[in-house]
Amino acid sequence: MRYSWSFLKNGEHADFPETYILRTIRGDRLKVEANRLRGMIRIIVEEYNGSRWQSVISNGVVIREVDALSGRSVDLEDILGKYSIDLSSLPDNQILRLIGGNYGVMTEFLGKAERLFELDPNAGWVTFFSWWRNKWQYILAIPQRCLQSLLPMLVYRPRVADLIDAAIIGSLSWLVFQWNYSYLQAGTFACAGALACGLADVFIRHRAPYLMKVLVLFLPGMVAIWLGWHYQ
Repeated sequence: MRYSWSFLKNGEHADFPETYILRTIRGDRLKVEANRLRGMIRIIVEEYNGSRWQSVISNGVVIREVDALSGRSVDLEDILGKYSIDLSSLPDNQILRLIGGNYGVMTEFLGKAERLFELDPNAGWVTFFSWWRNKWQYILAIPQRCLQSLLPMLVYRPRVADLIDAAIIGSLSWLVFQWNYSYLQAGTFACAGALACGLADVFIRHRAPYLMKVLVLFLPGMVAIWLGWHYQ
C-alpha cells in the first residue's frame, strides 16, 4: 500500500510549526506535529470511534502520554503501536529520528509513501479529493487491514503478565500430565488455559490478546490431544 501524507505549516511562532496528517485505511486520523528546533514531536491519534490519544516526545524520549478527551495519563505503548507501520511511512527522516523508535516506529523512511502535497486550508477540493481517495483505498486494502490489525498482537514485546500466564498454564499442564500420564487431559488443559489467557487480556486487562502467548500454549496442547487420541 502507498501512504499519502498531507503537510500543513502552522506558522513560525506556533508551538509546533509543522503538521503531517494521514487518514489510515481503518478510517483513523494521525497527526504528527513537529518543532525541529526544540526536538519536539507530538503524535495525535483520532480514532474513528471517537477516542483521541496524544503523545509528546522530546529528542526520542516520551515525556507525556494522555487521553486527549479526559486529560488523564495513560500508557499508549499498545494503542500507538497499532499505527507503527502507518507512522513509519512518514517520508521525513529527521522527524522519524526524533520519534526515536518509540511505539515500533522506524527511524528511517523506506520510500513507500506517495509524494507529500502541501495542504492549503482554503482548498476544499483538495480535501474532497483526498477523502474520496482514502475511502477507495480503504475498500481495496481490506486484506491488508486485517493483517495489519493482527501484526501488533504477534510482534510486540511480551509483558510480565504474559510470561506469568504462560508459565502458570504450562506448569499446570505438565502437572496434569505427571498426575495421570494422559496426553489428552494435559492437552485439553493447555488449550483451555490458552483460551482463558486470551479472554483475560480482553476483559480484565482491556487490551488486545498477545497471540504469540496463546499460540505457544495452544499448539503444544493440540499436539498433546492428538497424541492422546492416537495412543488411546
